Amino acid sequence: MGCSQSKLDDEESVQLCKDRKRFIKQAVEQRTRFATGHIAYIESMKRVSAALRDYIEGDEPREFSLDSVVTPPFMPVKKRTNRSIGN
Repeated sequence: MGCSQSKLDDEESVQLCKDRKRFIKQAVEQRTRFATGHIAYIESMKRVSAALRDYIEGDEPREFSLDSVVTPPFMPVKKRTNRSIGN
């Protein structure tokens, strides 16, 4: 016993265990940072959504009707034959 470093600390398996412990700690820290960033992103998207809604509604609320949407006319596509380019 004493204040000197234990001989076990020099063992490869002990060093491997310490490295894994450090790696797991870093992974937990990075997961927390990722979650915090993700929450901030979601909150900013909510604010953008509210701002766009306010912009579209403007001063007077307008009703959106599907009747006002113009659909392009149907244009049939000619069917191509299965001929090769050289023929």
